[in-house]
Amino acid sequence: LARFFVNLYPFFRTVAIIVGSIFVVSGLMDFVFDIYFLFHSIRRYFLAKHWPKLTLERLEAREQQKVAIIIACWHEKVVIAKTLTNACKNIHYRNYDIFVGTYPNDPETQAEVDRVSREFPQVHKVITADNGPTNKAANLNQVFEAIQNYEHKTGLRYEIIIMHDAEDIVHPYELLVSNYLIPRMDVVQIPVFPMDLPLRHVTHWTYADEFAENHTKLLLVRELIGGFVPSAGVGTAFTKRAFELFAIENAKKIFTSDSLTEDYELGLRMNLRGYRGAFVLVRIPYEDGENQKSKKVIDWVATRAVFPLSFWSAVRQKTRWN
Repeated sequence: LARFFVNLYPFFRTVAIIVGSIFVVSGLMDFVFDIYFLFHSIRRYFLAKHWPKLTLERLEAREQQKVAIIIACWHEKVVIAKTLTNACKNIHYRNYDIFVGTYPNDPETQAEVDRVSREFPQVHKVITADNGPTNKAANLNQVFEAIQNYEHKTGLRYEIIIMHDAEDIVHPYELLVSNYLIPRMDVVQIPVFPMDLPLRHVTHWTYADEFAENHTKLLLVRELIGGFVPSAGVGTAFTKRAFELFAIENAKKIFTSDSLTEDYELGLRMNLRGYRGAFVLVRIPYEDGENQKSKKVIDWVATRAVFPLSFWSAVRQKTRWN
């Protein structure tokens, strides 16, 4: 046995050198990002004293463009009603609609969407032509086609398209922030953070550190150095004219149906076409109505989401991301 492992030594040595080299390169990249972020934070601290603060009043002063929120659903009867109701009650914006893509063979999810739409007329159910499950890209392509049909029927015109998932908690000020930056920017991505769940959900909380690193530092630095700001697939706002361009070029298929990361791929295609993207990390003070003293609370304008709770579902998701 000893001789066997001695014979394997050259192989393991080569593997160790390769893996070690990868860690060194990765560590150097992280170090450069850290230094750049530290320098930017110090510079911003001194310069920000002379900048006007981004307040709720400034966001509300801008004329509200028409916004369409798009959500793809497959067997989401447990969460979709809560998500839609929470959004409609808490979104601090008037000029918006929510389009939910459902499948003909998923009547339970359809029933939940119908129930919410009776209370909130800004919620619209879209039934795809194909039975599910297909994939998110194919679903959203048909949702966008339904939006265009709705525009022709009503005479309305949407200017901003925002992507979300069925279990997301939409921040009340998200639409105001997107409306403030578009059309100066073509893509606006806000941070995505895990929801506060009990600590026993260990797998869920492995995402917390990862997203704290990515969505408060790494993506910010990528934008500052002129790099590609990817779409997270949730909390991402696009100019509708970009969707219309891709629909014309690709036979009404904005999202690539054979891609497992259709959101990231769309953001990359827009970047290569010269569209401007922004990763927006802002905190807006607001009155805490639940507090008896009604004190001001400062919180990130970010999407909260439930990440995978089981080990293997997390493995599948992160494999797809990689």
